[in-house]
Amino acid sequence: MRGREPLWKVNDQAARLAELVSDDGDLKEAPLRRDVRSLGRLLGEVLKEQVGNELFSAVEELRSLLIERREQHAGRETSEEKTGDEHQLMDRAHRIVDGLNIAQAHRMTKAFAIYFEPRWDGQ
Repeated sequence: MRGREPLWKVNDQAARLAELVSDDGDLKEAPLRRDVRSLGRLLGEVLKEQVGNELFSAVEELRSLLIERREQHAGRETSEEKTGDEHQLMDRAHRIVDGLNIAQAHRMTKAFAIYFEPRWDGQ
């Protein structure tokens, strides 16, 4: 990852301290959002290195589709009925998954499992 910005770097110590002690939820969550982005970027680099750009692209497309679908669903009222856009997003997601062979599906599953694996064991 030579030539890229470091994953974790504090440019302004005062701003970082303000985030840590803030009562504003958005400001206080900023470090967590940065960590999630950094870890996602690192996972993407590992995926590209270990299994190639094709799987990385499929993982990213599926992840983006599902985020967009979640945001659309959250933006609506409590109705459980899917909109046409949501159907299109889910159809695209199904096509990605349906197009995977067993080895690719295993790798895709591992990529998402690693991304969402909690590390709360204190170690």
